[in-house]
Amino acid sequence: MQVTHAYLLFAFVFVVIFGYKSFELRKDSNLAVTQAESVALKLRFTTSMVAIYHAFGSDQKKNTDLEKNVKSSLKSALEELEKSREKTKEQQTPDQDLELDTKIIIVKAEQKLPIKEDIDNLSSKDPERGLLLRAALQEKSIAKNNVSTLKPLIESKIPTGWYSEAFDLEWTKALGDKKKHSAELNSFYERYFWYAIRMMAFFALLAVATLVGIITVVVQLFLLGRNSSREGDSINDHVTWSWQAVAATLLTWLSITFLSAPILKGLSLSAVHGKASALALALSTMGLYLLQNLPALALVYFLAIKPGGMKLGSKEFREAFCLTWKTKKRGPVGLIFMGFLTWASCFPFVMLSAWAASNFGSQMSSNPIISEVVSSVKDINLFAILAFTLTLGVMPALLEELLFRGFVYTSLRKYLGAFLGIILSAGLFSIVHMDQGSMLQLFSLGFVFAYALEKNQSLIPSMVAHCLWNLTAFTMILLMYA
Repeated sequence: MQVTHAYLLFAFVFVVIFGYKSFELRKDSNLAVTQAESVALKLRFTTSMVAIYHAFGSDQKKNTDLEKNVKSSLKSALEELEKSREKTKEQQTPDQDLELDTKIIIVKAEQKLPIKEDIDNLSSKDPERGLLLRAALQEKSIAKNNVSTLKPLIESKIPTGWYSEAFDLEWTKALGDKKKHSAELNSFYERYFWYAIRMMAFFALLAVATLVGIITVVVQLFLLGRNSSREGDSINDHVTWSWQAVAATLLTWLSITFLSAPILKGLSLSAVHGKASALALALSTMGLYLLQNLPALALVYFLAIKPGGMKLGSKEFREAFCLTWKTKKRGPVGLIFMGFLTWASCFPFVMLSAWAASNFGSQMSSNPIISEVVSSVKDINLFAILAFTLTLGVMPALLEELLFRGFVYTSLRKYLGAFLGIILSAGLFSIVHMDQGSMLQLFSLGFVFAYALEKNQSLIPSMVAHCLWNLTAFTMILLMYA
C-alpha cells in the first residue's frame, strides 16, 4: 500500500489538534470518583490503627497521639470531601450529589459536629434519606415502629464501604440494644484488624519486590555497554515494512484513539454511575479495552503486515514481533524468570517517576478504567475477579505488548536505533493511555518493557512483567477497597 507524504502531514496535524482536545476532555474526568475513594481509603487506614490498638487491649482515648491522629484524619477527610463537592458540582449527577452529601454528614457525625443544617438541606432533595440520617445520626434514637420503614433504606441510601460500616454502628446504637451494639463494634474492629494485617503483608511483599528490582537495575547499569554488540541480535532483520507504513499506522491509530475518546469516556462514566454489578462492570471494562485496542491491531495488519506479504502466525511474523519462547541464551523458564525480574524492576522506576510527578503538581489518575475497577470491588465476586484478571492482566500483556513493543519498538529501532526506539515507544505508550495524572509512571513502564525486549530478544519477559504489574495493581485495589 502506497502511503503519500501529504496523508502523513495531514494525519500529523490532525493528531496534534485532536490529541490536545482529547487530553483536555479526559482531564479530571473521574477525579471526583478517585478523590472520594481516596478519602474512604484514608478513613480505612485510620480505623485500622484504632483496631490494632483495640486488639491489644489499648484504650484509644488514653493514647493522645492516636486520638490526635484520628481527629486529624477525620478533619482532613471532611475537607477533601467538601472540596470535591465544590470542584465537581457541575459534573455530578443528582444521585452523586446526594451520595457525596451523605458521606459528608457521616464524617461530620463521627467528629460530633453539627449536622442538622446538612440533613435539612438533604431532606429537601431526598426526604427518605434525610429521615434515615436524622434518626440514626442526629436524634440517635429509633422507635421500634419505625425500624421496618427505615431499615430497608440503608442499602440504597447509604454509600458502601467505610461509610456504611460506620453508619451501621450508629444504627445499632440508636436502636438502644447495647448488647448488639457491642457485638457489632467488636466485629467492626476485628474486620479492620485483619484488614491491616493483609495490607501490611501485601506491602511487605512489594517492598521485597522493590529491593529485588533495585538490585536488578544496579546490575544492569553495571553491565550496560559490555554486550552492546552481542551476537544473535536479530530484531532489525525481520522488520520488512517501510517507515512510511509505520508512520501511517501510528498516526491513523492515534487519530482513531483521540476521536473515540468522548465515546469511551461516556460509556465508562455511564457504567460507573449506573450502579451495575461487579461482573457487569468487569465485562464493560473488557469491552472498552477491546474498543481501544482492536482498531490498532487491525491497522498494523492492513498497513504493515499484509502489504509486506507476511502471514499471521507464520515464522516470519513471530520473528518480526519477537514472539519466541527460546533465544540463544534462554529457554522458556529463563524468559519467564526474566519477566519476574522485569516486573520487580518496574517498582523503583515507577516510584521515582511518581515522586517526580507529585513535585510537578500532578493529580490522581484520570483513567476511567480505574473508576470502574474501584466501583466494582465493593461487591466483587469470583466471576468478576476472573473477568478482571483476563481484562487487566492477560489482555494487556498480549495486545499492548504486541502493539507497543512487538510493532512500535521494533519498527522504531530499525529506523532510529535502540535508544531512541526505547524512548519514543515509551512516550507513545504513555500518550495513548491519555492519563495526565500517570504519564511519567506510564513512560517508566514503557521504558522498562522496551528495555526487556532489547535485552532478551523476546517479547515473553515484557508480556509476563506487564501481566504481573497490572494484576499487582488490581490486587492492591481489591485489598484496599473490597
